[in-house]
Amino acid sequence: MRAYKTEINPTAEQKQKIHQTIGVCRFVYNFYIAHNKDVYEKQKRFVSGMDFSKWLNNDGVGIDLGIKNLAVVSNTEKPFKNINKTKKVKELEKKLKREQRKLSRKYESLKVRNKRKGGNATRQNIQKQIVKVQKLHNTLTNIRDNYINQVVNEIVKTKPSYISIEDLNVSGMMKNKHLARVIAQLTKLLIYQIEYIFAKNVDV
Repeated sequence: MRAYKTEINPTAEQKQKIHQTIGVCRFVYNFYIAHNKDVYEKQKRFVSGMDFSKWLNNDGVGIDLGIKNLAVVSNTEKPFKNINKTKKVKELEKKLKREQRKLSRKYESLKVRNKRKGGNATRQNIQKQIVKVQKLHNTLTNIRDNYINQVVNEIVKTKPSYISIEDLNVSGMMKNKHLARVIAQLTKLLIYQIEYIFAKNVDV
């Protein structure tokens, strides 16, 4: 008997497809085990792979949260991008950091003047800078909130009977400050909107 080794050299696009496929397979496998356990506890029976596939494809939506993409969803062809990685958001974040540094320097300057003048210096000269920082924060918040609403609306428009969110990596991703807010908002809005359209179950 002979053994052969074959090396593949996929392109960047092919690598992405491979990772997405593996992620979906892992998600479906774990969900199948969890669903079978739930059915057995309630009905004392097991669900076959074929029956599970029919139920999965006809009634529900599976969501795999990620880092490069915000989410891979079972009923959509393309994954939803991570809004924090778009050019517009990156530019706004850089601008926000610059304005925050300016504001910090103005505060330090104010402290120095207060020490020299016995605490009589006012904050009037930094109010404009505070407003700039607040406006940038609001702009970024609105961009993210609007995008998340678009994602949620796209997911729930078919009114699935359940939505299952892959949670294997969520706890680790929540430690990342760039991902935590977006993921938390997505999950919260998903649950709210699913309840609003009277879906049967949300599995998070």
